[in-house]
Amino acid sequence: MFEWMIRSTPEARTKGEKRGLKVLSTLNEYQARLFVADKALDWGRGGISRLSQLTGMSRTTITKAVQELEGRRALGGPPEGGARRPGGGRKKLVHRPISSLHLALRVRARLQARCEHRAD
Repeated sequence: MFEWMIRSTPEARTKGEKRGLKVLSTLNEYQARLFVADKALDWGRGGISRLSQLTGMSRTTITKAVQELEGRRALGGPPEGGARRPGGGRKKLVHRPISSLHLALRVRARLQARCEHRAD
């Protein structure tokens, strides 16, 4: 699942790192974040940077997950069937507001198409 995230070369990985990356590849996005954060806490100083290099996850993502693990609140997993909470992720194109520039460009393209059609 997360093979695209693994940036380190096979020669640079220890046995433990290889095993961790193998487990990571079976997890969904939410579980992977928490797994990597837990490993970063185990590794201590430099763990976030090293895991960022190994997995391709941003240091900010790992840091936020570490804060989530260390916080007093219970971990609220994602809803069934998804890795994100409702409303998470990119908005669908049909739900995005159209900027005035985008609207002007669409109108201009339509007018040009009409003018070309009339010229024929």
